[in-house]
Amino acid sequence: MALFSPNSIFKKKNPVNENYLSLTITPEKVLALIWAFRQSSIQVLGYAEAKFKDPENLVHQAAVAIDQASEEAKSDVSQVVFGLSRNWFDDGQVSSETSRLLESMSSDLELKAQAFVPLSVSIKNYLKSQEGAAPNVICVGLFENLCEAHLIKNNQVTASTQTRTNQTPEKVVELIKSLDAKEALPSRIVIFGEHDSHIMGKLQDSNLSDLFTQEPRIEYLSERELAESVAFAQGADILGHEVATQVSAQPVNKVPKEVKEPDEFGFVEGEDILKDKTQENVVGQREASLSALPQPKLPHVPPEQTKEKPAEVENKQPKTPGVSILDQILTLAWFEKITGIFKKQDSPRKIAVALIVLIAIFLMSSLILGQTISRAQVTIRVKSQPQEENFSAQVIVGSESNFDSKQVAGETISARTQGSQKGVPTGKKKLGNNSKGQVTVFNWTTSQTTFPAKTTIISPQGIKFNLDSGIQIASRSASQPGQEQVAVTAADFGPEANLASGTDFNFQQYDSLLYSARNDNAFSGGDEKEITVVSTGDMDKLDKSLSSELKEKSIENLKSSNPDKVIGDDAITIDVTKKQFDKKVDEEATLFNLDMNVTASVITYEQSKLNELLSAIANEDAPQELEAKPQNIEVLSLNSKASGGKLNLVGKFRANFIPKLDENDLKSTIAGKGEKQVRDILMQNPQITDVSIDFSPGFLLAPKIPKTEEKVTIKIETTT
Repeated sequence: MALFSPNSIFKKKNPVNENYLSLTITPEKVLALIWAFRQSSIQVLGYAEAKFKDPENLVHQAAVAIDQASEEAKSDVSQVVFGLSRNWFDDGQVSSETSRLLESMSSDLELKAQAFVPLSVSIKNYLKSQEGAAPNVICVGLFENLCEAHLIKNNQVTASTQTRTNQTPEKVVELIKSLDAKEALPSRIVIFGEHDSHIMGKLQDSNLSDLFTQEPRIEYLSERELAESVAFAQGADILGHEVATQVSAQPVNKVPKEVKEPDEFGFVEGEDILKDKTQENVVGQREASLSALPQPKLPHVPPEQTKEKPAEVENKQPKTPGVSILDQILTLAWFEKITGIFKKQDSPRKIAVALIVLIAIFLMSSLILGQTISRAQVTIRVKSQPQEENFSAQVIVGSESNFDSKQVAGETISARTQGSQKGVPTGKKKLGNNSKGQVTVFNWTTSQTTFPAKTTIISPQGIKFNLDSGIQIASRSASQPGQEQVAVTAADFGPEANLASGTDFNFQQYDSLLYSARNDNAFSGGDEKEITVVSTGDMDKLDKSLSSELKEKSIENLKSSNPDKVIGDDAITIDVTKKQFDKKVDEEATLFNLDMNVTASVITYEQSKLNELLSAIANEDAPQELEAKPQNIEVLSLNSKASGGKLNLVGKFRANFIPKLDENDLKSTIAGKGEKQVRDILMQNPQITDVSIDFSPGFLLAPKIPKTEEKVTIKIETTT
């Protein structure tokens, strides 16, 4: 799933029949609360919590808490908002480690992250929603190795501080003092996190008169209420206004109080919540889980524009600039003057004169336009003689085209694609501990003997043990063998080596009548377990899958970024420039990942250059008075293969031979002539089948070919 991409931002939508997840993360616990809307109020469907030891263990414990909450809610969720204690921030901003952790958690747990919210912000708005008024309060978060304090006044978190030592009542008081309020502190303290009755009792018994104008009221916010505060913030942002004043198990028919300020709950719509890690300073600004976006502004109207002013009429007429005769003709400005004559009650003689003048002006303007702005396109249709021919050529990188050597200029282009893919390991491996114990070694010979460390003894069941250290044993006496005790360890792990006491052992390389051993106490410690590991086959399978995917993407990128180049699929070279697994062979894992970079490269060329070469090849054996132009070349088949830094081309083409026509001579021949004259001149060539002329503008009377060659275009079309 894509994590924190630009598509993963808040979008206001109808929340009906949708369940949401609020995931609160403190320094040592993760609180999962699943909830849904019931008539604009929040109904808790499931709640669970789990402790974690370190960030590496957080993802697993979060999954446990979410599973338990989902089981209670009888529902799965995908959309999540994170509530974060202050330890996850660094200098007022979400730390880069926290960003990576939340990205990894969302990806591994298949969650769509909407935003994050500091707990100080969620508690402020939770208290406001519950009590119906903006709270003035000091929030104190107590955790095992962290204490954070926040001053909330005038609906803002105006100051925050923290300490990372073991907490005592004295340290909590010092932390509250460090909030450094210019006015008297609110006489109300709300504690969240660990419910330390010792600290709370000490605080109630402490003399805090130097900090507060009156004895403060101390309250405790449970961990479930802490999770609900994050749900309230999440719900308020989705609805766009405050939710009901309590989290209920049944629908609450209470009209929600509308929030006038759209960013009161700290969520900002339209931002990537992890890649943009900025967070507003908590002092003197509105708190937000994202970088604040500017609020929509009403159109600015200067004060003087709001007053009605009498319209001022300017009597002076602007001076009209001089207009050329050509401009007047083109804009038909003269037409109104001429037609004005017909509106006057005058004699028929004047009307006739006006008509004559009008016709004369029209003819004159047509003549002027024909000599100044008219253009002509002459389309000549000729018979073509198609001829097919095989060819071979080379594309040379870094050189000019050489048609005599049948070489076309080319270049090497490349496109790099990177990606990653996860795989599920299927390998199995057994691990365990070796059984240990102590044996008494007997020397039944008449000579002193020595056994070095790692000497092997064997039980009747065939289980081998090695001496942990070397021993020296005296010779036997008249009635007793020489004996010495030594520690032994099983050669292989497993519970089968946990032998009972009284087991006799023989030495692997000696007769049992000469030397033997026995254990007086049972052996222990041997065990065995099977784990899932990454196998070589798992790696090969993931490698093949990802390389195939990236190869297709690289070729697609290569073609899309070079649309004007000819790229042969057979000529593309694929190089894997990076291949990195995050696990090793036989390493235990539930998932493993492969990162790979693939580069596709190819020698390419321009189709127009190849057509020029094929045109030159065709003209070597062209029929008399005929020629093949590049635009009349059609490639029928083409195979390309890269070799030795060159691209070899082999294929077949069709050349459509047409009569040799010199366009410059044609233009000078037909210049200044009318359409009929042009047709008569050109149709004298038996290879020309038709001629058509398009003039612009098209309303000219008896137009003629312009005498300026730049205004004449010759277009040759072929017919079979």
